[in-house]
Amino acid sequence: MEDKANDGLEFKAAEPADLRDEQITLYPQALDNQWVPAQILNAMSERGHRRVDHVTEINRMARHEYVSTLLSGNRVVVNRAFFANSAVVTQDYSDSLSRDALCKLLSTGVIVPYLYSETSPVVRPDFDHNREAAKVWAEQILSNAKPTLLRMSWDDAENDNKIRYNLSRGFARLLAGVSDLNWAAAHDALDLPTDGATRTAFRRRRQELAKFAIDSQGEDELGRDTYVSRNSIYRHFICREESDISQGVYDFRKPFAPQIKQLVDLAYGVGVPDNVYGQLVTPANTINRSALQELSSRGNSFVNPQQIADLLSAIAVNEILSALSGEVELFDFSALQLPDVISGRSTEEWASYNRSLQKVAAANYLDAEGPQVFNALLRKTSAAYRRMLLALRRSAVDRAAGIVAPLLSEAGHLAVSIAAHVSGMEWWELKLDPSAEHQLKHTAVEQLAKLGTGEKQVCLSLAFWNQRYRSLGRAEVIKIDFCSKKMMVARDTFADFFAEARDKAAKLTGKDLKVEDDLEISPSTGVASREADQD
Repeated sequence: MEDKANDGLEFKAAEPADLRDEQITLYPQALDNQWVPAQILNAMSERGHRRVDHVTEINRMARHEYVSTLLSGNRVVVNRAFFANSAVVTQDYSDSLSRDALCKLLSTGVIVPYLYSETSPVVRPDFDHNREAAKVWAEQILSNAKPTLLRMSWDDAENDNKIRYNLSRGFARLLAGVSDLNWAAAHDALDLPTDGATRTAFRRRRQELAKFAIDSQGEDELGRDTYVSRNSIYRHFICREESDISQGVYDFRKPFAPQIKQLVDLAYGVGVPDNVYGQLVTPANTINRSALQELSSRGNSFVNPQQIADLLSAIAVNEILSALSGEVELFDFSALQLPDVISGRSTEEWASYNRSLQKVAAANYLDAEGPQVFNALLRKTSAAYRRMLLALRRSAVDRAAGIVAPLLSEAGHLAVSIAAHVSGMEWWELKLDPSAEHQLKHTAVEQLAKLGTGEKQVCLSLAFWNQRYRSLGRAEVIKIDFCSKKMMVARDTFADFFAEARDKAAKLTGKDLKVEDDLEISPSTGVASREADQD
């Protein structure tokens, strides 16, 4: 990592190799300016809305994911453009405490801006941006911080090649493999009907997408390879062709537009983190990385078991962070400010959680006991994460409660009404004792989802119900535990992926893998899988 100065600013110039250490580097998908949570995407398809019609709600949910990511890893890579054009990020410019906290997070390398082709964080953006935010970013943030800035390479020619071949070609390869997706896993992940007609039609559409990606490869005027762009896919498969892509005017008459969008966004999202030794954080209500089924798709390019081990590690972190979203749902991180983030990261509870997640990233899952190692780490990391959330609540009780204004009116009654509706009983028959603790079980949550009541709404309703009792000096009376269910899903998904990974690794080595002749994969961090049961 080299100290540099440009446009009168000092910074540390980092390349991907500088991030190859034991620290956890995360990349939040929710900051993608095309990200739409699944439940909003479904509502848009039913009502013909545009993305801009839901931008306030999307930004609130993205802020929740952004702040939770800042508390979930050692460092967070953020596209430089977002510091000038994303309200989710620029809202921290509005007061001096948040600006100072942002400067500290930048100076300590917790937030790492990623530069695509520019050589300075303050060059005039060639994309739509908020001029006032860009001015504050340059004059008040960067002038008071010495950030770590990341590029694929600080040599322009090499940087261009890495963008072209690592990012663009990698995206194209993932899309070329979508035609091979296993139907059972695909329809579960994408919430598709299970009938034969849907299966046939969706396969045909995926084949069209894969062919489009392959046929889009060409050459530029210098004879260099070019690959399919996400905008061209959006125009052909997702958006109204005459519309501005940035406005999110989706054409739901196009076959499987919502499902294609989710797959394309996921394939696009893994590009940067995969190439900077980081991990993609898929938000709640967004498909996980396992939906790409990278081991079975023909678009993969594995040449040695270490690549499969690295993918297993990425899947493990992604699955565990997705499982932890069951806890995140009960804690509205959008209510936190950056000073709260700094305070939270200074606690022993955060340090304990972080050590657990580092072990998740470093473990050798190609060992025969890979699933058992994963399950042990899943339990430990979840427990550590819960302790961290309790510490956050203690340090910022009122601001961290995250009660959303529209639910304030009669929210307590709403909580009981939800429980009554699911149980099929009148509310007075439930005999909810305010001094007792109650659980709304996962079966109830699933029924609520079918009735159109989202998990988030249920959680927020019950959060206010609990808040009302706490304000009266009483204990919390109702709790929801989504995390246990999500942990089970993560465990099962990883077990399936692990079996396929070992089979793929065995074929590459030309022998069946037995317990007595396991592959010796040495993680770059040197943390062995047998440390799973140690804190």
